[in-house]
Amino acid sequence: MPTNQTENYQLSQWEKTDKVQMEDFNADNAKIDTALKAQADTLASVQSQLTRKGNCTVEVFTYAGTGSSTTRISFPRKPTAFIVTGFAGLLFGFGDRDNVFSENGPMGSGTWSGSTFIGTNMSGDQFQKLNTSGQTYVVTAFYAES
Repeated sequence: MPTNQTENYQLSQWEKTDKVQMEDFNADNAKIDTALKAQADTLASVQSQLTRKGNCTVEVFTYAGTGSSTTRISFPRKPTAFIVTGFAGLLFGFGDRDNVFSENGPMGSGTWSGSTFIGTNMSGDQFQKLNTSGQTYVVTAFYAES
């Protein structure tokens, strides 16, 4: 066995005076094989964890408030999440929930009819209901990739 070895994997570092043995080569190959397999397993695990992480389509559109007591926001398809701005605050909601939230907490609820969110039980006046007549609101929708 050679007296010198590499720092990380303790692979043989041969000197001209060392007697070369097949067992030493086989041991080195086994260490290399083990290290490569561990790296491949780690990369496969990371790739699996990254699947569908951060993969989404983002759409931005506007709607004009009508002054109605019901707020309707129609999407091309049901979003995973959405944000509405265009007033002195922020509203966000999720495609799998009926509640909507402001930066101060729960703001109310509504229902989903297909890909349209219908806000009917929101607290406060038309301003808070995101439906002030003539006001333009900006919607940012996030859709999961299929």
